[in-house]
Amino acid sequence: MLNGIGTSEITAFKFIYNGIPVTLVDTPGFDDTHRSDVDVLCELAAWLEETYAKGFLLKGIIYLQRILDPRIGGSSLKNLRLFKRLCGKDALSNVLLVTTFWAYVTPEEGERREKEMISKPELWKDMIDR
Repeated sequence: MLNGIGTSEITAFKFIYNGIPVTLVDTPGFDDTHRSDVDVLCELAAWLEETYAKGFLLKGIIYLQRILDPRIGGSSLKNLRLFKRLCGKDALSNVLLVTTFWAYVTPEEGERREKEMISKPELWKDMIDR
């Protein structure tokens, strides 16, 4: 059972998976319509600082990318670069790269887009290499 905990745009969901306690944290993304990237980053930093003070340690990040986008445009590319800098090279091994919205593309189109993301250093290649 999921247990939603949170009062802002950041919400933590606690559950048990194969006997292991897991907390998934849903955070706002960058390129928000109503808030600047700086505001989103400040909210994330404040939340991380608060939870770290309580002994909650971040173990990994799931990065979601829509497979239905025919190309990763300017704002998405900027957000990906920001994400890489925030994580740092040493922490990239704790990042899980996930594509979403596969129901909206053919398997062939999705696979082509995924291969493109995997093969380009400015997209996912350098993260996968780490």
